[in-house]
Amino acid sequence: RVDRRQRQMCIRDRPSEAFRFSAAVASFGMLLRDSPHRGSTTFKSTLALAQGAVGQDDDGARREFLDLVHAAADLSPEGRLTLAR
Repeated sequence: RVDRRQRQMCIRDRPSEAFRFSAAVASFGMLLRDSPHRGSTTFKSTLALAQGAVGQDDDGARREFLDLVHAAADLSPEGRLTLAR
């Protein structure tokens, strides 16, 4: 039997693809708005998070998001220096 603490540990250890991808989208939004809450988020870290969470992308929306992150990074002084296609 799995108790509550074990379930919580399991969830923290490996968030779902959907959760990780959503976190990448939120990070991207904070980058675009230059949010003071973005912390150490960069285009590179956002792209890495999203790439690791693409999963099954039947309609291509997640791959399109990766292209959008690349395009925004290309327009940003920070992004041009850190992203390689």
